[in-house]
Amino acid sequence: MAKVSVNVNNNRLRLVFTPPGSKKRKFLYLGMEDSPLNRAMAEVTARQIEGDIVTGNFDVTLDKYRPADARANNRPILAIWDQYRNYKALRVTARSLEKYDYTRPNLARFFGDRTVETLSQADADNFAKFLTESEGLSELTAKQRLSLVKGAWEWALGQELVEKNPWRTTLELIKVPPKKAPTPFTQAEVQAIIAGFRKNRYYNFYTDFVRFQFGCGPRFGETAALRWEHFTPECDHVWIGESYGRGELGATKTNEQREFDLPDSLALMLIQRKGNSPPTELVFPAPNGGYMSDRNFRNRAWKRVLEDCQITYRRPYIMRSTFISHCSAMGWSPADIADITGHDPEILIRHYLGGIQGRKKVPEMPYTSNHMSEPQKTIETFERKGKDWSSVIS
Repeated sequence: MAKVSVNVNNNRLRLVFTPPGSKKRKFLYLGMEDSPLNRAMAEVTARQIEGDIVTGNFDVTLDKYRPADARANNRPILAIWDQYRNYKALRVTARSLEKYDYTRPNLARFFGDRTVETLSQADADNFAKFLTESEGLSELTAKQRLSLVKGAWEWALGQELVEKNPWRTTLELIKVPPKKAPTPFTQAEVQAIIAGFRKNRYYNFYTDFVRFQFGCGPRFGETAALRWEHFTPECDHVWIGESYGRGELGATKTNEQREFDLPDSLALMLIQRKGNSPPTELVFPAPNGGYMSDRNFRNRAWKRVLEDCQITYRRPYIMRSTFISHCSAMGWSPADIADITGHDPEILIRHYLGGIQGRKKVPEMPYTSNHMSEPQKTIETFERKGKDWSSVIS
């Protein structure tokens, strides 16, 4: 006679048995926490399964043996997503949570009120195509949203809300095209931009901020969050462990802090700027006080100054890329640069080191170095004889 055992996994009850005609153990998750009452109910279900196996009435779908509220397959797809979103809301920043909120309408438009039991691998694959072909998302954005959905189902599996994850291989369908490395500003452009801010009657307020960004390459939000207490009294050493963005102060992007020494030029600039400021005062506040807004800075000051300087527009973030590329050109190792910028060295090499240094030049080949190449000589010979040379090189 088949034996059905009551088992506890992560403080939740499940039944363990070998179904008829199979040699593999099966786990039936009941969706109930371990308690005397729930364990007694689980034992009743275990005996029911044993009896059904003996009498030939075993339900291979197992739905017969699940409590009504534990039948995962009856849950709407959007309900799983909403539960996961609420779970993440307690663990990520408000800005990160926006990605989850942007993904829900995509799921709603494609799946509507469909339930988990109707979701197949083909549906997951078709949703991937839907994101790029119907929703108009870039490959990168579509892949990011699919990654969130995949994570939701992995979480739901662990919570025994679903029985399978059809999203596991869907990411492979979207190929993100290679992205050209950012073009950093040249030394002359950096000097022109700083001078442009300094002489602009409306935006010279940002001059020191721009110098700091070009001078040590922090993320915008990290600089916006800096207070004088984050520097040594001599302003020659800085601690970076906070970031401000979209109205929220939190940890850095990597959730890690870092410290490094500053060059004399930045230390002197900071000392002059500091004056008698209290330790808790922001180092680079907005013109009207409070935290700086990256959008306001970009749309008002940055665009205008670059236009006045007749410099090709690049996002303010490229100040960070510029610092990284110039450090590399000066011989700094990726590991040393990463210690200052807070990157993983591999990511830094792949996405940031470009433009100023590191591009390979094709060597001059012997067969292309002469101004009069052999094909050209052949063409001119044919032309002198009044012949058509196109047939020779076709």
